[in-house]
Parts: sequence; structure tokens; C-alpha cells
Amino acid sequence: MNESEQSTTRIYVVEALQKNARTLQNHGFRCSMLKRTVILPCRGDINKVHATLKRRFCTTVGIKGGAMFADRKEAGKQLAKRLDQYFAALPGLDRQAHLIVVGLARGGVPVAFEVARRLACPLEVIVAKKLPYPGQNEYAIGAVSSTGIVVLSPDVPRNFQWRAYIDQQHHKLLDLTSQSEQQFYSQAGRKQASFAGKTIIVVDDGVATGMTALAGLETVRRLGADIVIMAAPIVSPLTHKQLQAHCDEVIALSMPFNFSSVGQFYLDFGQTSSAEVVSLLRESAKFAPVLAQPISALDKSDSPGPEIYKCT
Repeated sequence: MNESEQSTTRIYVVEALQKNARTLQNHGFRCSMLKRTVILPCRGDINKVHATLKRRFCTTVGIKGGAMFADRKEAGKQLAKRLDQYFAALPGLDRQAHLIVVGLARGGVPVAFEVARRLACPLEVIVAKKLPYPGQNEYAIGAVSSTGIVVLSPDVPRNFQWRAYIDQQHHKLLDLTSQSEQQFYSQAGRKQASFAGKTIIVVDDGVATGMTALAGLETVRRLGADIVIMAAPIVSPLTHKQLQAHCDEVIALSMPFNFSSVGQFYLDFGQTSSAEVVSLLRESAKFAPVLAQPISALDKSDSPGPEIYKCT
């Protein structure tokens, strides 16, 4: 290969990596490492790029043997054990009367199910969706929950154009999240219980940027929770401090330094289906009764506009 071909190949490899950054991050590559690919002796075929990256960086990033959990069910069982130990140190706590486990749909629900089963307390679901950067759906600058709570990155400008965009996305995502949540409960044949005065454990399969987790935490606060705990198998060290400012306790099995995506710590990180969420909601009634006083429609929609919480 002559110098011109080598240069062209290197440029193509970098462009291919940029276009597939999300895929690479799911395989455990940190963004800072992508710059090093300009010296990789491989051609533009993205499959060859993947193979070369795996050979060169698997030890550093932990692609081989780096997964901590087989799947969300196993992660949920390990997290449930940790939470069981946590609450065992609180004598006299009536778990069925005072504890509620809330899974962030969809991926957090299988994890939350295992927690609720071990603690023998009700399982509930909250839907929150990422608020994307304009024209880049994969890049989240915030999140919106089914109650209309809006969480924004502190980097979002406060001018009129951005406010108009946030308002537009708020209405769009509020419709999507509220409809999804209503469908989950309707198909499961039950209603969401009241969170008023309860200790709520918000569970996700992992926390990276923390946008949807923060939206979930602020949502249960707004719905009257007395104590709010965030629990996840994996939490980014950079996000941990943000979470602490929005809840009473953060419980994580691990906060690995080489955190690039939640999926890198699972052998099986396939999407959780809506049918699975419905099934787990329905099955949870077998080990914990659904609490009385369901949340009314008024309780969840009486806010005149979005409640915006800037991440600290």
C-alpha cells in the first residue's frame, strides 16, 4: 500500500468509527480511545475494525471477561441480595406496608422484579424517555417522565429557541411515556399504587448519563414518596454524585472506572419487550399485594407545565 492509499484508509477507518460510535461503545470502548484508531493497520471494513480493536484493547477495556452479569435477571438477584441486607439493618420495618419497588421501563423492570420478589413488596413501573439533542436522537440532553417531569443537562442553553424546543419535546414525550405506562398497567389488569408516605426504591439496569434515572427520582418525589432510594447494578462514578442530590440513598453493586455503556457489563443485554414488562407486573401480584389507593389521573397531570430540574 502506498502513502496515499494508507492515508485514505486511515481516514476511512476513523469516519467508520465515528458513524458507529454507539455500536463500539456497546462493545465497551471508551470514546477517548476512538482517536487512537488512526494508527490501526486495518482497512475500512467496519468488521475488520471491530476485530482489530478487540484484539488491541480487550485487556484494557475488558471486552473478554469484562461482563459482570449474564443478564438482567442475574443482576436483579445480586442487587436484591444487597438491598435485603440493607433493609435487614432497619428493625421493625413492615416491607409490604412501607416499601415499593419501581422499575424504570423497560430495561429496569426485570431487575426491579427480582428486587421486589426478594423483599416481598409491590412492584410498580414508571416510564421515562430521553430528550434528544436536535437532529441527534442518540444524544440525550435530558429526559421526560410520564408525569411531565423534565430533567435537563446544565449545558442546555436558556434562550427562546431552546425553550421552544424543550416545550415541544416535553409534550411529545409526555404523550409517549404516559400512554406506554397506561398500557402496561391496563394490560396487566391493575392500577398503579399510591407512593404517598412510602419508601420508594427506584431501580434501573444501570445508570450511565443518569437522565432517565433522575426523571424517575423526581417523579416519585412529586407523587409523595417519603424516602427515595436509587438502586442499580452498575452506576457511572461521574453520575453517582448527581444521583445523590436527588434522593436519600444510592445503592450500586459496582461503580467501575472504565464505564462507557451499561451494556458492556452484561453478556445478554437484549431489549426488554413491552410484553415482558406486562408479564412481570402481573406476576408480581403473586408475592406482594397491590397496595390500595391507586394514583388518580388528576394526581399525575395537574401540573400546569413541565417541571424542569437542571442536573448539578
